[in-house]
Amino acid sequence: MDYRILLVYAIVFSILSGGIAHKKGGSVIGYFLLGIILGPIAMLIAFLANNDNNKCPNCGEKISQEVEICPNCSESLAIN
Repeated sequence: MDYRILLVYAIVFSILSGGIAHKKGGSVIGYFLLGIILGPIAMLIAFLANNDNNKCPNCGEKISQEVEICPNCSESLAIN
């Protein structure tokens, strides 16, 4: 099999896996490397991964879903 095809295949799936992880707040580099190794399986893992961190609407820092007040800016996160 032509190794150039495998290289393109690995690069495409690693970029897609990293992009999905970035949108979900995951490790871009980790999923990029996983995409090189596992290909479409890494993309599926990145898509199904549940990230328990959210971003504070006031300061944009990552916070846990369980907190009611942002530890960085002390903004109340209670849903009205």
